[in-house]
Amino acid sequence: MKMSPLLSGLIAAGLVMTLQYRETAAAPAFIDDFSVVKNGASLFNDSFNDGVPPPNAPNFANGAPASYFVSGTLNEAGGKVKLDTVGAATTPGIGGPGFFLFEQALLLTNTDQSNLMAGLKNDDTFSIRGVFDLTVPAANREYYGVGLLDSTAIALGNDFLELAVRRATDGVVRVQFFRLDQIANTFTNIAAALLEPSHDQISLTLARTNAASDEITASFSYIDGGVAGPTTTLLNTADIFNGENFTRARFLFVTPAPVVEPGTLIFLGSGLAGLAGVAWGRYR
Repeated sequence: MKMSPLLSGLIAAGLVMTLQYRETAAAPAFIDDFSVVKNGASLFNDSFNDGVPPPNAPNFANGAPASYFVSGTLNEAGGKVKLDTVGAATTPGIGGPGFFLFEQALLLTNTDQSNLMAGLKNDDTFSIRGVFDLTVPAANREYYGVGLLDSTAIALGNDFLELAVRRATDGVVRVQFFRLDQIANTFTNIAAALLEPSHDQISLTLARTNAASDEITASFSYIDGGVAGPTTTLLNTADIFNGENFTRARFLFVTPAPVVEPGTLIFLGSGLAGLAGVAWGRYR
């Protein structure tokens, strides 16, 4: 069957887009446990053992209902949550070019700045901890880990503190402590240590140990056979509560979004020019 020039041009343009579209080779991450401690007592712990993924969450330690705000589609099975690009949300990069695919679960704690009793506020000590299967991020700027953040549904944040297993732009994989500032659009490296990828799991912790100080410390330990090894505390700290008195805890996975190769736009433009020629010939 003979194909019309117009249809042939459309199919050709579509094939060019398909062939020139480069996917990001992302490696999935798995979180085994996520917990929050406030003023020395457990506030929340999720061992992901009920088979129902976030936004579902177990109750807070005092029995009050808890839930997450979720970006992307999370999958829970076998006592773990899988974080990957399947059903992931898209977000612009902070402090760098391009877009990212990401999945997160943000624990919904109180953000009312007049209420110092609820949530994680500037008069509290607290820590957040995530235990992940130790996988190596595949793409540069891909990472998984835990974070503290001060953004809300109506306001951007300047205190995104994250501790993650991250492959940097130089291709080296590190346990990295960094700050993201949505308002200033900046990425700031605070401290890092080379990853030892031979272990089973890794525990990542961000902590405020002194209510009189706004310093957040970052630490990690490797886990083998269910037994945690020595804790490594990164040397540099970061401050928090810059313009607000609350923070919230999350775990997340981030990887660069697929990109269109430069040649695609050139060939696509040529294809469109050809289609325009076909259309003009028919008009004549």
